[in-house]
Amino acid sequence: MVIEAALYNSADQLLASDTDNSGHFMITEDVTPGQYYLEIKGSALGSVNESNSRYNIHMGFE
Repeated sequence: MVIEAALYNSADQLLASDTDNSGHFMITEDVTPGQYYLEIKGSALGSVNESNSRYNIHMGFE
């Protein structure tokens, strides 16, 4: 599964991005308190109804 992720601030400025062909991504970015958007795009071979086309998001904050 190819997956792409991008982190934007409230002014729609790209802060960080990552792309991975094995279905994983990691974005590590120091940000100040505020509103941010995480955009995730993915594609996999096979039918869109297959369960392996699903993904989970794990987020950590410090």
